[in-house]
Amino acid sequence: KATADASATNVGIKIENPDLIKKYPYLNFNIQVLQDFTKDPKQKEKDGHDYVCRVLYGVGKKIGSKVISLAHSSWLPQGFEQRSPWSKGSFDVIVSNDNSGNPIQIKVNVLKLLEKHHESLGGKINFLALFTDSNNTKEKVQCIYRDIFFSDR
Repeated sequence: KATADASATNVGIKIENPDLIKKYPYLNFNIQVLQDFTKDPKQKEKDGHDYVCRVLYGVGKKIGSKVISLAHSSWLPQGFEQRSPWSKGSFDVIVSNDNSGNPIQIKVNVLKLLEKHHESLGGKINFLALFTDSNNTKEKVQCIYRDIFFSDR
């Protein structure tokens, strides 16, 4: 369970096998939005670029990170994609817009998205992170993340 109250919180793991998603290209996870934003945070803009639930993956480094953010948004349509207004190397992909408060099971071909947005990485990643943030909107949001695993189908 992650709570952000006018802040951001995350937890991540280092991926020791950079070729992991070549063998297991699907990322499966469950999210449950316990407390969403009360108004549209304007997620397409730099000043409102907050998401209740995000799973990030890619190649993280001090300068020049290449990241895909699989995010929940109650305001943007599922399938919406954009370059992050904060970083040229980050892309947001809306994988859920279900605001029922129920658990949501998500399965994404993360290799396909990585190749689409960061072809130069050759399908390699070095981290996976869970990220909940409301630092721009100054609201309190909560999300539960569960059952996160890679699969071959």
